[in-house]
Amino acid sequence: MRALHYRPLLFALVFCAFRGVAAQGTARLMVGDVISAESGTPLGHAMITVLGMERQTFTSDAGGFAFTGMEPGKYRPRATQIGIVPTEASVELAEGARTARNNVRVKRV
Repeated sequence: MRALHYRPLLFALVFCAFRGVAAQGTARLMVGDVISAESGTPLGHAMITVLGMERQTFTSDAGGFAFTGMEPGKYRPRATQIGIVPTEASVELAEGARTARNNVRVKRV
């Protein structure tokens, strides 16, 4: 009998969880890879800064990076790491698009 009192609470929790998952599906992303201009190999553990936004992340071992929750517009991701020339790229997230992708090709110092 006591379990019946928990059903509305359980239903509410499940509903909120599905609603959160659905909202995540509409998140806009800016993604890319940091790649060596000389060899074409990815550069892991480089710092990526979105200029003018105070947002930073590091590339994965495979050189990839991603920023979530981006609004439509033009962005300038900047890659830095010891031994490479700091390099900027241009990325545009179009209105209605969910993902913008651009690679940052860097050169060694």
